[in-house]
Amino acid sequence: MKTKLFTSAVICLVILGSFSLQQGKKPVNKKVGFEALGKEKGKYLSHANGTVSLQKGVQGANEVFVLERLANGHVALACISAEQGKYLSHANGQLSLQTGNQGEGEEWIFHAAGNDHLSLECTGAETGKYLSHAFGKLWFQDGNQGDGEMWARRGY
Repeated sequence: MKTKLFTSAVICLVILGSFSLQQGKKPVNKKVGFEALGKEKGKYLSHANGTVSLQKGVQGANEVFVLERLANGHVALACISAEQGKYLSHANGQLSLQTGNQGEGEEWIFHAAGNDHLSLECTGAETGKYLSHAFGKLWFQDGNQGDGEMWARRGY
């Protein structure tokens, strides 16, 4: 009986220890780009010249973001190059670049759709709105209506 109890306790400690190590490890940040799907295919989300826009093709570092995985399951998209230190923001219902991650306005929820296709949902006050490239412009759409809210994640 003692052996069985001891074995169960050891297994429990190993599982708990493994779980806490996984919970405590630092998230891996990756460099990514986002290509529009549907009619805007070939255009990329860009932070060139300090503004958020769609850019034809990848012209350089301005179409690359650092994907930061946050402890709450959300992600933040940090700029590199000249806009380093700025984050893609939906705060106050405005698509912009914000200095630093100030909170929910710079956090997004990835909704995976397979084949590295995804949609980006706002968090906080804008929950339920998705980053859209429909009709060749960047804006927020209520819900995911289709290809206009779908992006292909490209790794760098």
